[in-house]
Amino acid sequence: MKNTYFDLVEQSYYFPQEGFDLRDGYLTFYGVSLKYLIDKYDTPFKLMYLPRIADQIKKAKNLFKRAMKANGYAGKYNYCYCTKCSHFHHVIGAALKHDVDLETSSSFDIDLILSLYEKGEIDKSITIVHNGYKTDEYITKIIDIQNRGFKN
Repeated sequence: MKNTYFDLVEQSYYFPQEGFDLRDGYLTFYGVSLKYLIDKYDTPFKLMYLPRIADQIKKAKNLFKRAMKANGYAGKYNYCYCTKCSHFHHVIGAALKHDVDLETSSSFDIDLILSLYEKGEIDKSITIVHNGYKTDEYITKIIDIQNRGFKN
């Protein structure tokens, strides 16, 4: 049996995805012409649709809330935005507007946390989950932010 990449995509993903549409034979994303963006910026490019971040956070929180209720789970759920998903300030800022905590996975992410704190966008009470392989530099920076008063 010989499967192609397109067979894999077809069985793995539902198309069209929400937000995508065809207009005059060209693909659009939430009404924005992808052809226009390609003509202007060339390829490859990465498109971040900030309202989608909010939608996904709300969806995840709702799914966990329903599952916790259905199973009689009385514990707490914290949605942690994984900073490695995007290090762009405007993307992390969009996530922070929705009562999220943060997950780090490298020493670089600790620098992001400190930058957000210095700009007043987070405070020291935020939950920070330190995931990933712990290099000496990563461990040193984790200890540093704890010494600065971050509690978790």
